[in-house]
Amino acid sequence: MSKVLLVDINYSSIPIYNSLIKEGHNVYVAGNNNTEFLAKICSNYININYNNTKEIEKIIQLENIEKIVPGCTDISYASCAKIGAKYKELWMGDSYENFLTINNKHQFRLLARELNLPTPKFYQNIESAKKSAQKLIIKPVDSFSGKGINIVHSDDEKFLCEAISYAKSISPSGTFIIEEFVKGQLYSYSAFLANHQIQSSFIVQEDCIINPYAVDSSFVVHNKNLKIRKKISNYIERLSKHLNLADGLIHTQFIKNKNNIWLIEITRRCPGDQYSNLIEYSTGFPYA
Repeated sequence: MSKVLLVDINYSSIPIYNSLIKEGHNVYVAGNNNTEFLAKICSNYININYNNTKEIEKIIQLENIEKIVPGCTDISYASCAKIGAKYKELWMGDSYENFLTINNKHQFRLLARELNLPTPKFYQNIESAKKSAQKLIIKPVDSFSGKGINIVHSDDEKFLCEAISYAKSISPSGTFIIEEFVKGQLYSYSAFLANHQIQSSFIVQEDCIINPYAVDSSFVVHNKNLKIRKKISNYIERLSKHLNLADGLIHTQFIKNKNNIWLIEITRRCPGDQYSNLIEYSTGFPYA
């Protein structure tokens, strides 16, 4: 049994918490919203802002924490990766540098170009974008859940400027990316790596019904499209070897249109909502 700090108290992290408890660990949870479910049910709840890594360090030292586990937010994983650089024995995930490379949309697109991974074409400036594509998508480079995204026609100068300003206002770093808009069905490919090889993987169809940029409906695709699965597996393994990624979960969103696919985003954290339960209830695989 280990003393484990779960760095998240959002309801999405409940399956992770339950899994750690089932394995016999003494689990602490950290977050600054005492109305969240995990804050209410866990006797070892610690009210801190886990974006502040100094606060996490205090808890590690005070409670003799032996392992840290991220929840279902980018901030949670980022904080754990930062802590892991100093407390290597506590952390089993990726370096903070790898986190930035994968999660920053601009950095990931540059890496994808280097590794010949299929992603939507992106542009360094507005002028080149307007010359190359009729329909563009403007995104903050470091936001999540579809925040700050707009689709614009390249000849709509006014809306284009407004979309860029909005993306910059949502981005924590005040930066954005301009991409060619690609049309197709959104999917996720969720897999587990060991020694840079895919051990288990799942494909989920994802739909954005209420908000066109945020997933609110999804289901596991049981009919195995071996060609698509093999392609994405190859891309992920290539990425993993290049960055020397740690073993564990890797989660990818991609768009498919006929035989074309484009990688949209990759993360190492558990997806939000009840994704882990979706996989487990649909397949029997203990995802969390």
